[in-house]
Amino acid sequence: MKPTGDYTVHFADPDIFFQWEDILQVLIPRSSAFASAGTAAEGVTTCPICLSPPTAPRMTKCGHVYCFPCILHYLTLGDNTKWNRCPICFDSVSEKQLKCVRWVDLVETHSTSARHESTPDASSGSDTLSSQRTIHMRLMYRPQLTTLALPRSATWPSAAMPPHQTPWHFAPDASAFARFVLATPDMIIRHLEEELVALEVERVSLASYDTGSNLAGVIGAKAVSKPSSESIGVTFVRAAEERVKLQIEKARATDTEWLQDAVKRAERDIAAAERIAARPKESAATLADDPRDPITNSDTPPVTPVSVPTPNGKPKRRNVNPPFRDSTPPTYHFYQASTGQPVFLHPLDIRILLARFHTYDAFPPELTFPVEALDIGSVDHDLRKRCKYLGHLPEGGEVVFAQVNVKEIVGEDAWREGGWEGLVDRRRREREGRTKREERDRVRAEEKERERVRILGAFGPPSAGHSGAAIGVGEDIPDPEFFAPQPPPPLPESDAETTTQASAQPSAWGPRSFASALHSAPSARRQAPAVREEDAWEVDMAWHDLEEQHARNGAVSGGGKKGRKKLVLMGGGPGRRR
Repeated sequence: MKPTGDYTVHFADPDIFFQWEDILQVLIPRSSAFASAGTAAEGVTTCPICLSPPTAPRMTKCGHVYCFPCILHYLTLGDNTKWNRCPICFDSVSEKQLKCVRWVDLVETHSTSARHESTPDASSGSDTLSSQRTIHMRLMYRPQLTTLALPRSATWPSAAMPPHQTPWHFAPDASAFARFVLATPDMIIRHLEEELVALEVERVSLASYDTGSNLAGVIGAKAVSKPSSESIGVTFVRAAEERVKLQIEKARATDTEWLQDAVKRAERDIAAAERIAARPKESAATLADDPRDPITNSDTPPVTPVSVPTPNGKPKRRNVNPPFRDSTPPTYHFYQASTGQPVFLHPLDIRILLARFHTYDAFPPELTFPVEALDIGSVDHDLRKRCKYLGHLPEGGEVVFAQVNVKEIVGEDAWREGGWEGLVDRRRREREGRTKREERDRVRAEEKERERVRILGAFGPPSAGHSGAAIGVGEDIPDPEFFAPQPPPPLPESDAETTTQASAQPSAWGPRSFASALHSAPSARRQAPAVREEDAWEVDMAWHDLEEQHARNGAVSGGGKKGRKKLVLMGGGPGRRR
């Protein structure tokens, strides 16, 4: 992070996002807590464009890592040269938003004889490991009112590293365990110079391929006239080198006198805290070996409380040694993997250790455990409520709980007296039952998928437009229920009532008998109209012609005072009544 920024708000809420312009470099471990031991051997991701280990890697705002020359080449291919869509998630990407990336090798912060911790497989919810695999953990301290959690050491907690102040990258254990640290210009410049060397090697390699293609093009005229792709690659590598040199100049410009004084002051404070922490141990060892020690070898009786007379005549006892009041805020204690990965000790194992050592302050600073299993989870509201010591992790972060064997550390007698055997066995049975359920669900899902594919194949041959096309992995397969026969939709209430009333009403020839109802044809779901719209229109036209003819006949015969009799026609079909 920029050393001139204010990050106090991030010590109160871990879910607040950082300002993208305040980030100078992104540190990415080569292997995560979910990678298996075999997969974590290489530990380097590949560029999505060239499918090679990234050269001078740069991260976009959406979180994807590319080669610097590759992403520069990709940005020039769009219609807008200022920004383009991410080729993976289609988020907006611009050159100004690219951040420098540095790969971090996971090593134990304290050199011990313990092996590196094992990491679970990302494909399963829990991974049962061999009892011979071990994990090395360190005791973490986190004050209650901050999100900064570091291993207990001479500098933490101390005045050299306040709990609400961002540590520098050179502070002990800060780069491995802190979520964010302050960067110095020297560190940024040193890393950019390493990127310049890597880009130069890449440019020489591409130029050698380019030279070979040109030599081969001398034989064939077509190869000479056609520009090679290697020349384009060299062009963008040179462009990346120019931009890295410009970043080095900007980093040197930020190395002000005030910043240099702040860095030197922090280094002096850390060195002083380490000397003060080492001094009591040396003095205690010296005094224990010195037979002339006046404190340990004197026959002075212990100090007794002094009685002070009061006006009532009763002596008042004054305590010469008042009780010590610790001004430090309450602190959370927990064990985390010594490499800084989000691998924590299981809560049940912490309870067992607390019963053995009685207080958290008495916990050993480092322990090595045989691993039994690893449970994968994520930080949510329920986890924060159950494990309050993990409140410094952002929501949605992935965590791993290590189930270990602490019987050797606790001892046989304390293990038997505490009755921990039953709780550990129940945890083991729950883990085995969860593994069986996951396996059963997986088999059931695979069977359902095979059934869907079988029904789709039995439904019929592919259409002419899709003849010979195979179903891809990402394509949707219709559900078998789609091909099942569907029952006819129910009739609306109005139509059902009309049909019932029509069948119940008597006709012009009397009510329907049982025999007529038996031999009648079944009625349709919905009665069709008796006369079509065209037939009704023809009937209306016929009545209109009849009226006109009747009017002409009346005009010819003459009219009388008496009105003519009206003609009334009765019919079953639609028509006009006069």
